Amino acid sequence: DGLGYIDDELKNLGIQFWASIPLRSKDAVLGALVVAGEEFDMFSAKQAELMEAFGNQISVALTNAQLFDRVKRSEQLYLDLFENSPDIYFSISRDHTITGCNTTGARMLGYDKDEIIGRKFESFFVADLQATLQDILIRMFIEGRGVKDLEEQMVRKDAKPLYVNINSSLVFDNNGSTVLARIVARDISERKKMESAILHAQKIDSIGNLAGGIAHDFNNILAAILGSASIMRRHMEEGHHLAKYVQIIEGAARRGSSLTRQLLTFARKTENIVKPVELHPLIEETLILFERSVSKEIEVEKYFTDEPANVNGDEGQIQQALLNVLLNSRDALPNGGKVTISTSNTMADAHTISQFSSV
Repeated sequence: DGLGYIDDELKNLGIQFWASIPLRSKDAVLGALVVAGEEFDMFSAKQAELMEAFGNQISVALTNAQLFDRVKRSEQLYLDLFENSPDIYFSISRDHTITGCNTTGARMLGYDKDEIIGRKFESFFVADLQATLQDILIRMFIEGRGVKDLEEQMVRKDAKPLYVNINSSLVFDNNGSTVLARIVARDISERKKMESAILHAQKIDSIGNLAGGIAHDFNNILAAILGSASIMRRHMEEGHHLAKYVQIIEGAARRGSSLTRQLLTFARKTENIVKPVELHPLIEETLILFERSVSKEIEVEKYFTDEPANVNGDEGQIQQALLNVLLNSRDALPNGGKVTISTSNTMADAHTISQFSSV
């Protein structure tokens, strides 16, 4: 068809007049405004201009609708970032009343939002800190300076502690007065646990060094006792009535020497002595030490293999490892229970050994 002519399919529908105006936005064509009729000259020039103006108004309305939709999506995006941020967000007024809280904050503290909004900010902290925190907030609003890297302990609804790092920014009115504070509280509970574990490890290291020094001196004393007992035994006639007491002294001194060697091993002040160790007597001895440290609510059961259970290793370190496992089981049974220890012989192949290469 030539320019200005109507398609045959439209003519078959009785359409003799067709006019269209593109509906444009800043970025693209959004559509078209079409007017069609059965009369060939149904539009005058003035009506065509009116139609064009009307199309322009529709284009403006569509563009505004697009902009509004973009703004709405942007607001939804920032709202989602605010609500689901990994940190706690509070908005508080000059009298420390919480006026806003994000979903993360409510979830971490164990409250519904309605239970948080309207309460004083300092009320979510441990009682001993509330007065100090209140003074910090008063100075923050008066001086117009936000808080930076303040570490305090909050209290969840279930009374569990929540350690947080607090930072804040302030909102001012036209007169320069502080009207609102935005609080960001980051959960640092895991970091606090790690710091506590490191501090505990340092204490254990100090105790180990102290124990090592004491054990070394005590070992010298035991050596003198063993030497004296040995001299006494050599000067006694066979069957002397005091010989059994000398034997008791020597046995006790040897057990004390074994204990000091364990302490020195714990303090890393002696080399490991690797030798064949029979496990069953060692386990029995360790259980005697363990049973002295547990209540009667914890029952110990033993199932030893009938075969000899011999390994190559350091007797002191094996006993220490066994005792650690038993003490962990005790801590896992605060209300009592049963601890079962059993032995069996296993042939360890290369694959099995490789699984414990870091031990």
